[in-house]
Amino acid sequence: MRILVTGGSGTLGGYILRDLIAAGHQVICYCRTPPAKPIGNVCLGDVADFDGLLRACVAQEAIIHLAAVPGPNRASPQQTVAVNLGGLSTS
Repeated sequence: MRILVTGGSGTLGGYILRDLIAAGHQVICYCRTPPAKPIGNVCLGDVADFDGLLRACVAQEAIIHLAAVPGPNRASPQQTVAVNLGGLSTS
């Protein structure tokens, strides 16, 4: 299966990418910063960039959304909810 993982360069994303690849899936890691240890295909982008995200989704059979604002006071409450739940910025 072809799977796009948003936020794949994070700690949780790395574990999930490894497990998906081990299970035989083709994965794309969609992230703002490259992973410390490259795994799968990496597509640099931001979930707040709707057009870029849409291009990354082409031909994917599944999407795992892990991109997130990782803690309080790193973004406004509205931005945190928008990114963590929907993947889109409110700005």
